[in-house]
Amino acid sequence: MPISSVTKLFRKNKVIYEGKDLLSRIVTGYVDIKSKTTFDRIAKFIKGKKLLDVGVGAGGISKFLTKKGFFVSGLDIADVALFEGTNVRVYNGSDFPFKDNSFETALIVHVLHHCADSLRVLEEAKRVANRVIIIEDTYRNIFEKLIVSISDCLGNWEFYIHPYHTAEWWRNLVAKKGWNLVHMESYSELTYNYLYGRYVLFVIE
Repeated sequence: MPISSVTKLFRKNKVIYEGKDLLSRIVTGYVDIKSKTTFDRIAKFIKGKKLLDVGVGAGGISKFLTKKGFFVSGLDIADVALFEGTNVRVYNGSDFPFKDNSFETALIVHVLHHCADSLRVLEEAKRVANRVIIIEDTYRNIFEKLIVSISDCLGNWEFYIHPYHTAEWWRNLVAKKGWNLVHMESYSELTYNYLYGRYVLFVIE
């Protein structure tokens, strides 16, 4: 989803998630392609019903999870959510405005490589949630890194180099921080059925 450009068109007139008008149906259908795929992959790792969505963006995952019966709070450096009623709390990009252990699970999906200080975001998520589920763009070789970078730029309409890390880099970071690595896996998929992506999913407590 081209967050930085397309979503700004909806700032004044957000659409209704699963609304009956044509625009709402198109937007909901589009974002649900990714949201459903993401949910199917992370569902078994979600603990509890009180969730924090770090880096809400378009808001597709937040609205999808809300529909599934979860109580979702969103956090982002700007409110660019496409849907009416999306719960987005704007913050400074560094300090999460929540007390320790405020949530049962925090989700950070395709967000960390967009952050100015990804480690700080991860540390804050760990502080406010009992469990953190992360999905990050990754790569196994230089060629794959190039393909992932191009797909990410096209998908988000952000034409600059993002700081990607290998799965092993993330594993080492978790170990260095002394966090419990509940699960880790890497996989490839076609995002929105046409953009190639290589991802690492890991769960920490």
